[in-house]
Amino acid sequence: MSIKALLFAAILASSSGSAFAQAGTMRPETSRTDTMPSAAKRSDMPTRETSSASARPRTTANQLNRANGKYYRMRSRARAQDRMDRRAYQAAVMARYHRAVNRYDRRYARQQRAYATAMAAWRRQVAACHHGNRRACRANSPRVADFY
Repeated sequence: MSIKALLFAAILASSSGSAFAQAGTMRPETSRTDTMPSAAKRSDMPTRETSSASARPRTTANQLNRANGKYYRMRSRARAQDRMDRRAYQAAVMARYHRAVNRYDRRYARQQRAYATAMAAWRRQVAACHHGNRRACRANSPRVADFY
């Protein structure tokens, strides 16, 4: 019987040591004293009636309407800013276009003046040739580029 008792104690000691080792490695944050909550801890624990979802205040219709109004005003301001940006861009494009058109118009007017001046010089040359000026008859016709 003493051999059986020693053998049983050895088995019990070796098996309980590994069980404690496993329990210690699996949950190191809990100890044997923390396994049962105290009375104070039990009262602090949420119950079904005081869960975190029902403890939070719910949003009211007024809050939702205010939030929607803020969002609508924000989007309205964004749309207004977008319209102003588009108009400014369009004005810049049109100003650039008008500068180009005006530049072309100034160039066209200058070309027309040069052509008119060249034609007037040619008419004077023809009139001089008809009046017997041989030099005017032998001269080339005036070039528009010379009057440009």
